[in-house]
Amino acid sequence: MINRKRYKQELWSNGNKVDEYDSCPGYFTDDQDRSAPEGGDAKLLAELMGNGENIEAIEKVLKETTGEKGYIFTVERHDALVKAVGLPTYSVGYGFRYILGGDIPPDVKEESVIRCC
Repeated sequence: MINRKRYKQELWSNGNKVDEYDSCPGYFTDDQDRSAPEGGDAKLLAELMGNGENIEAIEKVLKETTGEKGYIFTVERHDALVKAVGLPTYSVGYGFRYILGGDIPPDVKEESVIRCC
């Protein structure tokens, strides 16, 4: 789940939830700007994403606060996390419906797009 101030993710492996992360667990309270991130196993995420050498960068993104002294908007955190795990930048904000409608990122070959469900 992503909105302006909160990034929440679940990490699944072989059908099992193995980790979860919340950038702003105090989002639904009066303390949302001072709420430190919870969860997020950088080592596990790096290993499952096939980027085990970048654990420190992933950890930094996950532990950075939300608000004036950290990420202002969640999309900034999401972008940094995508780069840290080694995914292409269009992984942020590029929806499946766009691709399904033929709007494919310029560096992606149409034949490499696989629909599996």
